[in-house]
Amino acid sequence: MHKGILYGIFFLVSLQVSAQQLIGESQKVQQMTLVSGKKTEFARNTDYMLYTLATSSQKKQKDLHFQVSMVSHFKVIRKEGQSVEIQLGLPAVSTTGDTKYRGFEITPFMIPDLFSGSYSLRLNGNNELLRNFTDVRIEENTPARLALYEGDNFLQGTSIMGQISNIGFSTAAVKRFDQQIRRINNYWAAVNLVDSVMRRINREGVAEQNQVDILFNYWDICRKVNKQCLDIIRGDEPRVSNTDPGNLIVAYDKLFRMQTRLKTLLLAVIEKNGIEQEKVGDFVVALISSLDGFRYNSMHIDYLDSELFYNTGRIVADEEFKQLFISIDQHYFAMSAGQLIYAALVSKGDSLRQRDDLTHALDYYEDAISLYQKLPYVREDKSMMANRQLVKEGIFKSFVQIAEKSLTVDNYTMADSYINKAIDFQQLRLGKDYDWNIESAVAPFIRLYCDKGNNLLEYNRFNEAVAVFNRMENYLKALNALPQSYPGLQLGLQRAHNGVFMGFVNTADEYFKKGDITNADAYTDYARQYRNEHMAYLENATEADALKRSIQQPVFNQTIDRGVIAFQQGNAGEALATFNIARDLAGSFNLNFKQPLDSLTLTAAKPVIIQKIQSANIKVWANELDAAWKIYEEAGDLQKTYSLEGDNDIKAAFAALDRKIIDRICLNNKLSYDELMLQADRALRFERFDELRKKITEALTLTNENPGCGIDAQKALLYQEQYKLVFSYFERYNAVMKQMFEQGFAAAIGNYVKLDQEIDQYHLSDLNQTHMRVIDFLENQKNSSLTFTALSWYTQKAMKHEAVRCLRLLKDLGEDEKNTKQAQAELGAMVAKEDLRGGARVVVEEKLDAYVGSDRWFRSFCKAYEDSINTRNK
Repeated sequence: MHKGILYGIFFLVSLQVSAQQLIGESQKVQQMTLVSGKKTEFARNTDYMLYTLATSSQKKQKDLHFQVSMVSHFKVIRKEGQSVEIQLGLPAVSTTGDTKYRGFEITPFMIPDLFSGSYSLRLNGNNELLRNFTDVRIEENTPARLALYEGDNFLQGTSIMGQISNIGFSTAAVKRFDQQIRRINNYWAAVNLVDSVMRRINREGVAEQNQVDILFNYWDICRKVNKQCLDIIRGDEPRVSNTDPGNLIVAYDKLFRMQTRLKTLLLAVIEKNGIEQEKVGDFVVALISSLDGFRYNSMHIDYLDSELFYNTGRIVADEEFKQLFISIDQHYFAMSAGQLIYAALVSKGDSLRQRDDLTHALDYYEDAISLYQKLPYVREDKSMMANRQLVKEGIFKSFVQIAEKSLTVDNYTMADSYINKAIDFQQLRLGKDYDWNIESAVAPFIRLYCDKGNNLLEYNRFNEAVAVFNRMENYLKALNALPQSYPGLQLGLQRAHNGVFMGFVNTADEYFKKGDITNADAYTDYARQYRNEHMAYLENATEADALKRSIQQPVFNQTIDRGVIAFQQGNAGEALATFNIARDLAGSFNLNFKQPLDSLTLTAAKPVIIQKIQSANIKVWANELDAAWKIYEEAGDLQKTYSLEGDNDIKAAFAALDRKIIDRICLNNKLSYDELMLQADRALRFERFDELRKKITEALTLTNENPGCGIDAQKALLYQEQYKLVFSYFERYNAVMKQMFEQGFAAAIGNYVKLDQEIDQYHLSDLNQTHMRVIDFLENQKNSSLTFTALSWYTQKAMKHEAVRCLRLLKDLGEDEKNTKQAQAELGAMVAKEDLRGGARVVVEEKLDAYVGSDRWFRSFCKAYEDSINTRNK
């Protein structure tokens, strides 16, 4: 192992993990410094970002300090079959140092997403595999795949150690950085723009003017500046509401108030003055001059401020502009100013187009279109629309031509920059459906790019050639051109990918010839993985498979030999496992058989199955039947797997095991029966007849379910007959209790009372057993709710004595008399009715005394009883 892999100030943990998917992992905490000048493909991105930050700092680029902290997490993950995947995750990456740009924190945009480094795999048997990786992109805590290996030597005992040696930024990361830098620059540009406009308004005393052209012009300037400021203030980044170093919010408020004031003054002037059509020229000249002035200034101020100043020199014809402009044009100029301004914008565009200033010409044309679309009385200039199309095509072609010239001098950075400008322009300004032959415009650039790729192929720089051809393909797709239309591109990609593929194959072959099977196997897997990822270009590339067979053939032969030796030494299980590995290798790589592998496997499988059956026998003897059944099923599965259902020795072993299992089960059942009868005798001795019933039931159920075991159940049957009455009572009583538990007392009371009424038929006293009647149950429970339920039920059933006893029980429980008035009245009426049944003579005082005595708690009952008797006697 290279010792350099382990050097550095970081914490290392190497873990061996037994989880099914995770084979090995390691974590490292590292700190690295962002520096410029490294010679990697993406080094220019880091250089560019550091240069950009240096422009706003008093420090030089080389003195800027950025410390990147990270936790690298290397993993070995088992995938399908015999393959393992090497993954790198970075759960925590942070940047500290000079992370402010013009007063704003930009740390989130300085997180690297490209990582290079190395890792070391220590395989089972102490073989070691060292690998490097370059510019692997990792973002949003999503692990990246570094490699995929195949072979059983990776599946067990594999540990991994790794480290990051270089960091950088992808093109996407630079784009996000650029967007943030642009937003920050625009913030400060807005601060400067507002200051410039306010100073100009104050200097010229605009707020004191009463001229329509001046008031409208400055109102329009304030409006456009405020719209740009508002977009910045309300934007997500930078959060001006949290950090406002230039006091843009305060400046915006001042300028907005000025905009409102100018509009108020302008409306007052419009209302006061009449038509002044002769001044329409002055109005048009003032507006156009203002636009020209801001555009001119944008090219002569700090370039960081230029975008917002230039935008202020554009027509922004929104609804507010439309209403105020039409009002002025109608009131003052007889609807002539709009057409004149439109014509002036077109004229400016034509003049700039003739001087080949196409970008600015296009802006004037599009300003004219904006005005035309908002002012319904403006007539369109058809020739301008045609010229506008030519200007757009010209701008696109100029971007492509600059890219082409940059490519001729090997300036890939500028070439990529300008072709991307062309792509952006095509998507934003031309549109994908723009009707012109875009492929003819980019054909020279694509041919030149293709030549560059082919030159790299001539020098066997295949990886670089792949990158060049891929970029070219991506350009064509972005331009809505068909890459398939360029046969040179397709052929170049095929040659480049084949070169990379064969590089892996040749490296593997060199290792194989040196006897380094581990590295040979790894590089063969690299090649096969690369082919799978680029199958469109490598569909017929079979060299890696052929070499893989050559590598695996001796491994296969050695595996069979190990299996034979293990079998000869009496270790059939190891032999079978080894033969199965050989079968997998043969199936995966189409290897040649020198020995009858299937026959060897079946020969090894038979003793393994018989050994398992013998192991199950031991478990049966130890009365571990669950374990025995599990082994039994494993043996049966092996028998089916290897199609040995017809083997007589195995069938005989299973038959003998079946008999032993049955004998063991019957012995267990007899022992269980004897134990149940001992428990039954004990229950009888202590006169616990419900327990006796349960044990007898269990014993008879056991004998009925196992008729073949020959259990003598005479004693259980004798007990069942001898005590059938008391058993029947307990079954019925338990059913009532079960109903009461599951459905409630109200549902069960009917069956409970019926059992009370029929209790004598069970002759419980003969066995010294007693029955708890409903009223006894209530007295034991001391529960007013249950007693109320029973009182209501007895009252409905006209069972007066039980009902009166329930009422007296409520009084004993301390129930408030007020809560019982209704129940007492219903009970009194029912008892009176029953006492009068059959025309019996009733002495009220005697009856009430017998029922409840003289306690005033029962007065509602007594009154209802007496009223009912008196009513009946009338």
